[in-house]
Amino acid sequence: FECYHNRNIDDNHKLELFKIFKTRFTQEFYLKLNMEKAKVASFTRLRVSNHHLRIETGRYEKVRNANTNKLEPIDREKRTCLICKTNEVEDECHFLFRCSGFDSLRSVFYNRMENIFVGLGDMGDLEKLIALMRVKDVEILTCFIDFVHDMTTRHRMLRSPTN
Repeated sequence: FECYHNRNIDDNHKLELFKIFKTRFTQEFYLKLNMEKAKVASFTRLRVSNHHLRIETGRYEKVRNANTNKLEPIDREKRTCLICKTNEVEDECHFLFRCSGFDSLRSVFYNRMENIFVGLGDMGDLEKLIALMRVKDVEILTCFIDFVHDMTTRHRMLRSPTN
């Protein structure tokens, strides 16, 4: 089963990011923590790209190709953030570390992390994401899971049709 699982992950373009930080076929440490189910669910959805960022939703939004007249998914580089409107692709790194629509939540997160994850602010975005996804320190991981949950909740509010 493990070989089948690994082969399916390797062949799935949707899981490109997941493959970077999920390197072993074992239960993830964060699943053993005593946390609210909603927070764990938000974190899990982000890890496996089952979220509402445009990097993912753009796979299913269709635009007509001017040359072939066929409906096709939005090109990856055109799945830009609708919140900050900077023309950056709304992927996990943009969402967590750069989108100006979440500066206040990010500031709270970095203030909490300042003394428990030394050097986090010096890392590049992808390096930071990988480190946070792999971390085994309960305090750091709990803080990150809280942050992801707060971010996804705020994202849902900002993207809702009533806003």
